[in-house]
Amino acid sequence: MLTTLRFFWESPQSDAPDATGHRGFYYHFLDMQTGRRAAGSELSTIDTAFLLAGFLTAAMYFDRETKKETEIRTLAQALYARADWHWAQNGAPKVSHGWKPETGFIRHRWEGYSEAAILYLLGLASPT
Repeated sequence: MLTTLRFFWESPQSDAPDATGHRGFYYHFLDMQTGRRAAGSELSTIDTAFLLAGFLTAAMYFDRETKKETEIRTLAQALYARADWHWAQNGAPKVSHGWKPETGFIRHRWEGYSEAAILYLLGLASPT
């Protein structure tokens, strides 16, 4: 768990087309060798929500006061706080499905009762 959290915390976050993520969100597909964007995939708001929910769940599980478990909790919270939910809205009330550095935001937005419930719960409760 700690290796995974460290990878995501230290991975490149920028609008470069080969970054791992941007503004706290991550690409739908990452290259298994480099950890960077693969196959021209989109920055996925829903996949990032699932990833962050997993991080936060792990942070609750690893509750001992050891150096490693404290780092797990710290990194999980930091990764969650890094997600820029306002940016993902792109000026609208609802969150976009995603974004690509080449073309910008995907025009479709998350709405209705679906897996988006976790996305909106995370966005609304975000410390940032």
